[in-house]
Amino acid sequence: MQKIALNYTKILDSIVRHIEQSKLRAFSEVNKALLLAYWNIGKELSRHSEYGKAVVERLSRDLRMRFPGIRGYSVANLWYMKKFYEAYPILQTVSVELPTCRKLQPVAGELVTHQKLQPVVAELSSYQKLQSLTAELLFSVS
Repeated sequence: MQKIALNYTKILDSIVRHIEQSKLRAFSEVNKALLLAYWNIGKELSRHSEYGKAVVERLSRDLRMRFPGIRGYSVANLWYMKKFYEAYPILQTVSVELPTCRKLQPVAGELVTHQKLQPVVAELSSYQKLQSLTAELLFSVS
């Protein structure tokens, strides 16, 4: 009976490990796709910057109406996306090793320490705004 319990525990641990690794890979791929989408949105805004504040406000309103369950299209976030594109007009693929853990929750410190995002982050006026931006642009896997 004890041998069965030990084997069961090994099987369970192995399956849990596979599930956690799959969730982390999915998290990574979704974040890559979101960053590319935000970069492209920033590119569009930068290319049409002559329209100004009124257009960004209208875009924000229309995007939130078109995608009611999705956060992240506030006026402020659209401006951040534009700044992100302007800081990095040539997007390069970044490879990130994700830690193996049960919960992966990006924290503001991780965003700040990423060298490529520092110019955008430097313009944020407070840590609270940074936390809000991080929550809007990234998500956690639990």
